[in-house]
Amino acid sequence: MKINPNFPEPTQKTRIRHQHQDYFAFNLSFLTRDAKYNLDARSKTVNQRVRLKLLSRLHQLSQDEIVTVLGYDKRQGLEKLPEAAVSLSTHPAFSASRRYQECEDDYWVFRLGNVGRVIGKKNQNLFYLLGIDARFDRYAHGS
Repeated sequence: MKINPNFPEPTQKTRIRHQHQDYFAFNLSFLTRDAKYNLDARSKTVNQRVRLKLLSRLHQLSQDEIVTVLGYDKRQGLEKLPEAAVSLSTHPAFSASRRYQECEDDYWVFRLGNVGRVIGKKNQNLFYLLGIDARFDRYAHGS
């Protein structure tokens, strides 16, 4: 067996640096498969207006530290809801990957003005978007 002299030498392992947890990081990988509540292009409920508002809200919620965002009124920040109060079909890969078990027990919601709500789970600074409730029918909406 001949060794190829042009084969590069193994490089050093990459060191994982400290991750900043002062601000939210948003993950859209596990949106529900139900097209009425995800970003599917065929969705009749999550339209262009909802999508633009979602982008705007993600930007807004990314600008301040988590401590500040959690201190906002529910109209501007996040609202915690018990799991039993929310009806949402979660993406099967979310549970299979053990991410569900790593998250806090309750759902968290942020508002998209009068066009919808985003339902997710929180694991420290990581917010998993699980569904977009533009029909206002996934939980009882208060004022």
